[in-house]
This record gives sequence, structure tokens and C-alpha cells, in this order.
Amino acid sequence: MQCAYLYAPRDLRFVEREPLELKSDEVRIGVACSGICGTDIHIYSGMVFGSPITEPRPAGHEFAGRVIEIGSDVNAFQVGDRVTAIPATTSGMGKSSRGTAVGKCVRAI
Repeated sequence: MQCAYLYAPRDLRFVEREPLELKSDEVRIGVACSGICGTDIHIYSGMVFGSPITEPRPAGHEFAGRVIEIGSDVNAFQVGDRVTAIPATTSGMGKSSRGTAVGKCVRAI
């Protein structure tokens, strides 16, 4: 599959990679479109959360597509379902985990 990897500041390359093995509780998504967010702009400039990039890293984390494969323990999705990625999950425990401040959750996973 084609993947975008950032090798250095402003050095974005599309490379061929083998898909990772699908775990029993995972789904594989055929990406139809991807967005560029503010974090992506910082990463492209060479910084990852305030630290310089030190090794090649995959780019992109906000995307939509269709489920193309499901793990054996998955029952909430079916092949062909339209889905979108959530780049981080909040803890649900604090005020910032709910409402309009979900991007500020200090316990995000």
C-alpha cells in the first residue's frame, strides 16, 4: 500500500509498505480521502509536539473510507461500512473530555 512518510523537514515521500497484520479486534480501512490539520503542518515543518523529527514517520491521521477487512472479534462493523478516523480518544473523565474542548484532554489515548 502507498504511505506518506516524512523523512526530514519538508521531505515528504510516498513509499510502498506491506499492511500490518490485522488483529482480532481491529478493522482495516480503505482510505478514500484524508485531511490536513494544524498538527500536520507542524510535522511537515519538522516538529512533532515541540520536538524535532529524528526519524522517518508516517504522516496523516485524519481520514475517511470504507471498512475492507474485519478482525474475528469485531461485530460493530461490516465490510463496506463508511467510517472516519478519530485521531485521539479522550478519557471521558474531565470537563475537557466532553463538549467542545475534547482536543485538550490531558488523559487522551
